[in-house]
Amino acid sequence: MDAAWIGNQVGTENTKLNDRIEQFKSITDDTVKTSRRLYNYLYPQMLDDIGLVGTINWHANSYIRPNNIAFNFITELTEEILPQYHRIWLGLYRIYQECTTNILRYADAKTINISLDINGQSIEMSIQDDGIGFEISKVDTKVHHGLLGMRERVYSLGGNININSVVNKGTTITVNIPLVESMEIPNKAEYIGYFH
Repeated sequence: MDAAWIGNQVGTENTKLNDRIEQFKSITDDTVKTSRRLYNYLYPQMLDDIGLVGTINWHANSYIRPNNIAFNFITELTEEILPQYHRIWLGLYRIYQECTTNILRYADAKTINISLDINGQSIEMSIQDDGIGFEISKVDTKVHHGLLGMRERVYSLGGNININSVVNKGTTITVNIPLVESMEIPNKAEYIGYFH
């Protein structure tokens, strides 16, 4: 606003100064847009506004489809917010976000398929890509913190995760989380059994 005000006070005859003011306004606009993107990436405020389904659609339109990757999202859920499940929605969104970030960086995929549905008293999310895949046994989670982070996040929600990947045939990650408003954390033995 200050840059626009200064621009209005400067006469049109001072072309150099006007050019610098326009450049300054452009940089300021870009900074504001970047800040908004970073904020939404770090904390998806949209979860509180349009729910998990709407937030996933926003992310796909902003980050996946612009990279010429086909994105198919199959769900019977609406954009209802259901604030009592906010912790679960945030966990699922972070897992989705980590999966798609890995796909964009490493998978060389052409298609991503997402399914999200409630089955009884749990919610299941599946993320599948047709990328290069990887050998799960050769992934060191001490180095690849994304997979470790997903597993820890699922565990904290009392759920389970299954990672299935075949070299040159893609990867499917399926997460199942109990749909309860509060839950007890399972013991260590149960936790180890969650990860296939």
